[in-house]
Amino acid sequence: MNSEQLEIFTYRQKEWIIILEEIAALNISQEWIKIFTSLCLDRGFRKIDSTHISQMKNIAAINSDAVTYLALQDKRAGLHTLEDLSIKIADEETRLKAVQLIMDKGIKPSKNELDLIIATAKSIHSLFENEERKD
Repeated sequence: MNSEQLEIFTYRQKEWIIILEEIAALNISQEWIKIFTSLCLDRGFRKIDSTHISQMKNIAAINSDAVTYLALQDKRAGLHTLEDLSIKIADEETRLKAVQLIMDKGIKPSKNELDLIIATAKSIHSLFENEERKD
């Protein structure tokens, strides 16, 4: 490693330490801390902002097995996708179908089908809410 590389590495290392400290400070399980640490470092995050923090908290709070499985895979499911699967789909069975679709086709090729699954899940949830309001 030459001096220019060392300088860049040292700067990036400081950025990573800040990210890791912010993730470690979240009130979430150690499993999710590990997952988010890997995700941020593997994807080359240079910083995390309030939106990222909120997404991480939402994902960890739902703690879906299907979403956990997807987050552990070597796929490009980012925080946005993981959060959508966590909060926009209420039942684990539907989440599992969405994750299987992603695993089979990838994120981009399955986008339209994922949007449909999420829209359908939202519609069903809304119908149940309306029935509850009538009672």
